[in-house]
Amino acid sequence: LLTHLKMRCLLLLSLFTISTFAEITGWINEFHYRNLGADENVFLEIIGPAGVEAWRYMLVMYQGRSSTQFHEGMSLSGHWFNESTTGAYGFMSLSLPSKGGIRKGKVGGDAIALVKNGECIQFFSYGENNNETLTATTGPCMGATSINIGAHEPRDTPVGYSLQMHGRGSEMGDFVWYESPMAATKNEPNIGQELVTYA
Repeated sequence: LLTHLKMRCLLLLSLFTISTFAEITGWINEFHYRNLGADENVFLEIIGPAGVEAWRYMLVMYQGRSSTQFHEGMSLSGHWFNESTTGAYGFMSLSLPSKGGIRKGKVGGDAIALVKNGECIQFFSYGENNNETLTATTGPCMGATSINIGAHEPRDTPVGYSLQMHGRGSEMGDFVWYESPMAATKNEPNIGQELVTYA
């Protein structure tokens, strides 16, 4: 009887955990593309449900000058939200090439999209004027207009800094972007960021 009760408790705990994870939709939380001198440690960080594979997600870069997809898109299949965890949240960081990995937001700005199950769930732009937007003409975000984050990395950005979201909450809409680069917090909550798991 005791063994049976333990099994039922474990099953209920497992179902609760799966339900909690299912409620978390991933978002791009931090990225870095330019610094003083030769660009170093270009990366992009995504938060999602801890311990879950990101096979439903794809990363897409958009070119501001043409409002078109810059490449075919990067499937996140094989990547997991488990490089570090905070409660129900897991972190994934993608190291990208210094050239062409993340566009520099120069003429007309550029944009990044996070796609889940074919749906454009996050689509933001950035550029040197901090006001550039684009309406995608190709790819999974076609017809959608980007939201400018109001920040960019200038050419004199110190090595080891990044663009980050901050605030307190449980989903992307609870956080906003800092207006200037901050010391990078790769695979950790950002400076001034508190991730909350609601029951």
